[in-house]
Amino acid sequence: MAQETRRLYRAVFTLRPPAAPARGAAVENDNRPNLNSLPTLLKVEEAALLLRVSRKAAYSMVERHQIPGVVRIGTRIRIRSRDLIELIDSPHQKPTPLSWRSGR
Repeated sequence: MAQETRRLYRAVFTLRPPAAPARGAAVENDNRPNLNSLPTLLKVEEAALLLRVSRKAAYSMVERHQIPGVVRIGTRIRIRSRDLIELIDSPHQKPTPLSWRSGR
């Protein structure tokens, strides 16, 4: 792993220490990543870490338009971190249309 990918992995997957709840308050477990710790545009490999899928699966999802916020800069592919977090946090996933090439 490249050093910057390791830094992103630590920023995303390091759980925040739980705060002591107020007396009688409901306990919430908020382990979502802090958006301020993420770069604006993520590499596909970094998005794969967030989605916990393989690099190959992440590229396939980009090709099938299953990941929102894809930005192409020349031949490079980047993904907006805010759009990816919204996808992860959304309670209901809309099914994506199957490709006409898949034969389904």
